[in-house]
Amino acid sequence: MVYLSRVQMGESYNSSIPYGVPLSNQGFEVLDANMKPCPDMVQGELYITGKGLAKEYLGDVSKTQSSFF
Repeated sequence: MVYLSRVQMGESYNSSIPYGVPLSNQGFEVLDANMKPCPDMVQGELYITGKGLAKEYLGDVSKTQSSFF
């Protein structure tokens, strides 16, 4: 099992859904369609970076290339 983030519950979130804080060996980037960082409060795609390991993909090059950047 991989844990990616933590969220402080009980806070008010107006127009966005919280995605928490990345763990110390990971990062979150919100990118636009051109893979450029989005400004705060601008819609984009969430990319998780860092040292996460999906064991099912280890050693399977085609599966890794189709699922990860």
